[in-house]
Amino acid sequence: MSTQKDLLTKENAEFIMFATKASADPGFKILVDNGEAFDQLVNNPGLSGMMFGRIVFDEIVLPMERINGKKVERGGMITYTGEVNKNINWNDVYTKLKNAYPSCADELLLKAKLQYYRDLSNWTNYTA
Repeated sequence: MSTQKDLLTKENAEFIMFATKASADPGFKILVDNGEAFDQLVNNPGLSGMMFGRIVFDEIVLPMERINGKKVERGGMITYTGEVNKNINWNDVYTKLKNAYPSCADELLLKAKLQYYRDLSNWTNYTA
């Protein structure tokens, strides 16, 4: 990626789509700064946001939501291991999200809570 003059080509976007797994990866900046253009290049509206959200979840939320949690990918499906932390402190989660991604912390927190309550089969809080 560092040898490319223009990262916003179809070929580079397709590479970014498969190679970007962490916020430290060069493609992550493309997702954040040029999400709409990326989505157009891969002909998949919303993909940049989905990838961004997944990476943020894995790096910030997962360590707080699961005890010894790990992400497991199998043939395009993602599951998470580790016991669900039943004493999660949502204020701490929000603070970390707000510090890292202030413009979308509220949305990221809402999505994290949905996944958390779904994983606990807590349908009352899931639908609240």
